[in-house]
Amino acid sequence: MLNILSLVMRNNFPPPQITPLADGGVQAEWHLNQKDLEIEVSAAELPTYYFFDQSTGEEEEATLDQHESRVGDLIGGLR
Repeated sequence: MLNILSLVMRNNFPPPQITPLADGGVQAEWHLNQKDLEIEVSAAELPTYYFFDQSTGEEEEATLDQHESRVGDLIGGLR
C-alpha cells in the first residue's frame, strides 16, 4: 500500500483512512465533499480503485495499473 500511495499522493493531499481487509490486504479510503474514493490492495488480486461523486453521479472503477495519474487527480479533487 505504501508504494501505491507514494505513486498517487502529493504533499497537499488529504490523508486517507487505512483499513485492513479480511484477506490480509489493505484499503485506503477518502470520503470528502460528497466524493468517495477507495483504493483496495487485496492479498490475491491486482490493486483497484473505486470513485463516486454523489453530487454528479459520476462513478468509475478499474484496476490501478496504469491509472495512477487519474487516481492522483481524483485525490486532488477531493479538497
